[in-house]
This record gives sequence, C-alpha cells and structure tokens, in this order.
Amino acid sequence: MERTHVRLREAINCFKRALLGADVNEITINLKLAKLHDELGEHAEAAAYHGRVIDISRSTSKRIHFLSTLTSYFRTSLVKPIVDYARSSVYVARYHLEQGGGDLNLALRCVDKVAGSNSEEADTAADLTKKIRTAILASRAQEKANATASGVRTDSGTSETLSS
Repeated sequence: MERTHVRLREAINCFKRALLGADVNEITINLKLAKLHDELGEHAEAAAYHGRVIDISRSTSKRIHFLSTLTSYFRTSLVKPIVDYARSSVYVARYHLEQGGGDLNLALRCVDKVAGSNSEEADTAADLTKKIRTAILASRAQEKANATASGVRTDSGTSETLSS
C-alpha cells in the first residue's frame, strides 16, 4: 500500500513538471492529475484539476465553434473537449455535493448544461441536478430554521432581530 502511494506521488510530480512546459490548453495531463489525486483520496485537488479541464474545454469549444464555420476539420476535433467537459463537470458537481466541497451553486452550474446535452453523462448529470436542487432547498430551509431559532425574522425579506 505504501509503495503504491509513493508511486502515485511520483507520477503526480512527473505530470506537474510536464504541465509546466505544456500548452495552456492541455487537457490530458490535467485529467491524469485529477485521476491520480482521486486515487489518493484527495478529492479537492482532483476537483481543482477537473475545474481546469472545464475551463479549458469551454475556451477551446468557443474557438473551435468559431473556426468550424470555416472548415469541417474543426467540427470533429470538438468532440473530445465536450466529452472531457461533461465528465469533469459531473466530477466537480459530485465533489461539491457528496465529498465536502459544499458549493452547491457551482455544482448546479456544472451539471446544468450537461444534463440538457446528448453526452454520455447526460443522465448522470440530470440525476445530480435533481439531488443538488433538493440539497439547495434543504440548505435554505435549514438556514431559515436557524434564523427563526436565533430570533431573526426572515419572512419579510429583511433580517431584523426580534426584541422581547
């Protein structure tokens, strides 16, 4: 077990060095780093690398979409960033919903577009969207209950301390 851990750390260091000299739009190395961190149980780090993949995919997709009007070659090269975008979006959403990330609004933004797409991850994203919306509603209800318990009025749209 210890030997595997050391090897994963060495691989992470190697990929980080490779990333330093790579193109700013490099997706593959970021995905490999995300996978390695996930295998080590370092979900926050894995989610951060998946976040980079999302950002790169978005910027690449915009450029490719613009260029695709010029030639059909770019249409076929758009498929890979979309697949990576969908998978990374689902990972980041799961991290925030299930593994302590806690940013439910970001999680919802990540899976909202994927849920409405025809990607392989669409069904998973749709299920996550429902769970995230339920969690957001539960969080709001808890905040309201806490505010009521502490004597803060929230039903009028403004907060004010109730005096006795």
